[in-house]
Amino acid sequence: MSTTTSTAILRRRFTILETYRAGGGAVEVYKAARLDDPDAIRALTVITPDDAKALEALPRVLGALAQIDHPHVPKVTDYGWLAGAHFLPVAQAATPPEGARFYFAREWIDGSILRNVLDNEEPEARDLLTILDRIQAIADGLSAMHAAGVVHLDLSPANVLLPAGRQPLKLVGLGSGWLLDDPFPGLGHRGSPGYTAPETFAGGESGTALSTAADVFSLGAILFEMVAGRAPFGVGIDYLRYWSELTRRAKPFRLPMLCEGNWGDGMLAAHLRWALEGIPSRRPGTVADFQAPIRLLLRSLRAES
Repeated sequence: MSTTTSTAILRRRFTILETYRAGGGAVEVYKAARLDDPDAIRALTVITPDDAKALEALPRVLGALAQIDHPHVPKVTDYGWLAGAHFLPVAQAATPPEGARFYFAREWIDGSILRNVLDNEEPEARDLLTILDRIQAIADGLSAMHAAGVVHLDLSPANVLLPAGRQPLKLVGLGSGWLLDDPFPGLGHRGSPGYTAPETFAGGESGTALSTAADVFSLGAILFEMVAGRAPFGVGIDYLRYWSELTRRAKPFRLPMLCEGNWGDGMLAAHLRWALEGIPSRRPGTVADFQAPIRLLLRSLRAES
């Protein structure tokens, strides 16, 4: 189904206000308003995974996400198939019709992407209290997703939205999620190289299960960058090469040095080493485990301020 075709179908239910990414890839993103309620502004995502198992999993993932009511997770309002020239509810087709694409709608939130904020800040100017408050908010959103049985799998600065004003931050990029109870299909790399856990592409064999530790790795990578001003193991192909080489040689990883500064008298550096372990069982097992030392450090910093 072409971008033109999917847009024509969407216009039967929505007014397309802006196109953010469309054509030439597996994902199209739109800002739209419902025809029956023009004040209901939505972010529309249309997905065409290149793997049948990933396409079949999307209704289960979005069905679980739609049940979440949490300040750090955008509300999913609608999802289903774009099949032929029609919207097709999942209730009418649990498996994807031939040639169908999957779409979902979530609440629209105005704001800035954390990636852009980090790119325009000097790391030395960042306040540690603000950094830790922000990572705790991200972790709270992840906890809500995990409680619903979903791992995010693409948590990165590009998928954290900082709304205008004093509204709570939101986790976006929800279409990359996977159910914890579903065997991982061994699709190769998922997510954003530099932030996604290595087990999602190095050793993610078909039939294995992912754990919440995959998202804990991403939390650690984001926290590292907010403190040090760079991703811990590089991004893109550099990151993939780093972990592929470690896996091939079965070598222990070395976390790059943090930027100079008294970041919690070593507590934060030690915590980051724990969160960024290459082997999932050596990381904090849950987001709550990740948050506990951060909470202690926040308490100490506030007592000193």
